[in-house]
Amino acid sequence: MKGKRLLILGALLLGAVAAAQKSVVLTAADGVKVHAEYHAAASPARGTLLLFHQLTGNLGEYSEAIPRLLKEGFNLLAVDQRVGGDDYERQNQTKKALPPAAVYQRMDALKDLEAALAWARAQNTKNIIVAGSSYSAALVFLLAAKYPADVAGVMAFSPGEYLNADNPRLVQEAAAKLKVPVFVAVANRGSELRDADPIFKAVPGSAKTLYVPEGLGIHGAAALRNPLTREKYWAATQAFLARFR
Repeated sequence: MKGKRLLILGALLLGAVAAAQKSVVLTAADGVKVHAEYHAAASPARGTLLLFHQLTGNLGEYSEAIPRLLKEGFNLLAVDQRVGGDDYERQNQTKKALPPAAVYQRMDALKDLEAALAWARAQNTKNIIVAGSSYSAALVFLLAAKYPADVAGVMAFSPGEYLNADNPRLVQEAAAKLKVPVFVAVANRGSELRDADPIFKAVPGSAKTLYVPEGLGIHGAAALRNPLTREKYWAATQAFLARFR
């Protein structure tokens, strides 16, 4: 009887998780179908985090962080951008569905971020926070600068001028326009610090945080999933998110 009750309880818990997580397909401005996963926090939520991955990745980059972010009270939309790959033992569903001949540059993925932001805005949610990794950590600055009324905070894991744009200061110039709290995390190595430093310095005001771990760290938001780095990065991430109520 006890074993039966445990099986029923387990089924109920799995059902609750399934109900709180759902697949979402967004439509970017150019018609590309952008695949994402939505995770609902317990109500009332403190806000919504939009999670964007790095160049060879997919939404699986945040798989280890998602349970913790939910526990902190944030709804989550984890996105497969069109520029990505099959890291983390899963496929990038957006890229998989593209025509074989389709070729996109990093800047093209800004449309995917915009689609995610429009979706979050339509949910009438408060505190939309955008989180990027590597090239998408550059894009979130552009997104926040373009939509200042919609973005409440920026989290950038290993940002740099990675967008192959004609303007080599494009991300810095976007960062200089921000009026929201900004969190930048970088691995403790010379090249990564050099890439991120001018962007971080361009952010005006004092509502900004630069996190550099002891030791080398990991490039991008993958640091939140790596057993060697995730606890340190998580503590810094949690401290930044504490300001959103």
